[in-house]
Amino acid sequence: MQILELLEHIYNSYLNLVILTIAFYLLIEAGKDLISKYLHNLTKKTKGFKFDDEIIESVAKLPNYLILLLSLKITSKFFADLPLETDNILNSAILIALIIEIAKISNRIIDAVYKDITSNKTEKIDTTLLILIKRLVKISVWVLLALMTLQNLGFNVSTLIAGLGIGGIAVAFALQNILSDIFASFSIFFDKPFEIDDYIVVGQNKGVVKHIGIKTTRITSLEGQEVVIPNKELTETVVENYGRIKNRRVSLKIGVEYSISNEKLKKAIKIIKEAIKAEKQVDKIDWVVFKSFGDSALIIEAVYYLTDFNYLTYLATQEKINFAIKQGFEKESIEFAYPSQTIYLKNSN
Repeated sequence: MQILELLEHIYNSYLNLVILTIAFYLLIEAGKDLISKYLHNLTKKTKGFKFDDEIIESVAKLPNYLILLLSLKITSKFFADLPLETDNILNSAILIALIIEIAKISNRIIDAVYKDITSNKTEKIDTTLLILIKRLVKISVWVLLALMTLQNLGFNVSTLIAGLGIGGIAVAFALQNILSDIFASFSIFFDKPFEIDDYIVVGQNKGVVKHIGIKTTRITSLEGQEVVIPNKELTETVVENYGRIKNRRVSLKIGVEYSISNEKLKKAIKIIKEAIKAEKQVDKIDWVVFKSFGDSALIIEAVYYLTDFNYLTYLATQEKINFAIKQGFEKESIEFAYPSQTIYLKNSN
């Protein structure tokens, strides 16, 4: 008889536990929906700020198993005869579930930040490094939360961290050169000494930046070949960045024959000045002057600026100016000078 009463008591206790758990589950689910809707209405007022949207979205998508564990935890408070081990198991399960959800929410926020940065069309962005940073941040979050979980579960985390630290030092020594380039890539990304499509000069190498990677940066020279430069080298040497120049300075030197008259020399200077002024890409002219006496020519120098630094624009504009100058010289019968040498023979008789 006592056994039957005991079984009946256990049956009733667990039945009540199940019923109460279901009740709390439905209550938490309903409360979650109400809170999510309320917060979602609030976030509509914060345009352009996506972090809060991701947090609210994560709350709205809390998994059923977490809600069930929370319901069991609340219900267990009403049953004093439950074993202590059961309560400890529930606490550990809830802790692990919460840590996992916090990690997921963190990942959603990190992805939102990455998407927001890469969708900015006003900046030249190399996504290779951003992807690396995103992955490193995600890994760091998971590692940190995992250590917190182990610490709360009673494990000695200090010993584990010490072991990882010694191993990390050994790996760092083995990968010293690679790590130097990786850290240099972070320096390039944050300091921005150059960006994609900038024309740079590094020592004997010059060209347009096409790719800023984790270990190397690739530039394409004017001849067309690809030059791969280690990132460490780019942070330890002088980099000339012509991509930041707003205009291009051009120095043009033209030689005319020594036999030219002063009037025609002045006409030649006027022709050159008018040919330069006629081009729309020319921003301003510093000077067009008869500068010097060369070995076999009178040197006229013109210095002016183009509004566009692009090399192809420079070539196209310079070609038009050269044709205009040649046409003007031909019209006025002005001869270009060419390398020549006059030999005088002295008659001794």
